Amino acid sequence: MTDYTQRLPVEHIDEGGADAFAQDFFSLWRRTEGCLTDEYENFAPRLVIFDGVPNVNDSPDLLECGFDALPLKLLGSTWTEDAEHLRQFLPPDYRAMIGQAYYDAITQRRPVFDIVKADMRNDAGDPVDALYHRLILPCRESDFEIVLSYSFEVGTPHPVLGASSASENRVDCRPEKQDRASLFRAVAAATQKRSCHTG
Repeated sequence: MTDYTQRLPVEHIDEGGADAFAQDFFSLWRRTEGCLTDEYENFAPRLVIFDGVPNVNDSPDLLECGFDALPLKLLGSTWTEDAEHLRQFLPPDYRAMIGQAYYDAITQRRPVFDIVKADMRNDAGDPVDALYHRLILPCRESDFEIVLSYSFEVGTPHPVLGASSASENRVDCRPEKQDRASLFRAVAAATQKRSCHTG
């Protein structure tokens, strides 16, 4: 089957087209108006975090990947080391396909909700038939921006596409379940990168 992305209205998130984690994540983003706060730390383990500088026909630079993020489970950890490993691991056509949503989220400062279908290989060389929803939220802190991306496998009931039911997926806020340093490391990396480029 041909790889593709399909943009979906963000209103579908609250209408049953996303899991409970995505609903909570999106609710926080709206409440904070996209401003980065400590509350986002509760979500960090399942997020992939990118720099907020847009790249044309490519995904933005990778800053951090949560230990419970779907792409890590599907593809392994090789690509998560840094932005260069990401570009070496993922085919250019795939990066260009998924990159448009990040570009739009960054340049328009608006959330993006879509579905992605891609035939890929994990870091062991095994084929992976990936079909997942993706919620991309641009966030800002003082003079820089980052992009938070949450992916979950298709299976949650969707008002347009339809699918079988999925289990509830609420945020676990117990301290032992949090990767408290993850988001702060991403912010620090983005700040350092900007300083190097402008210094």
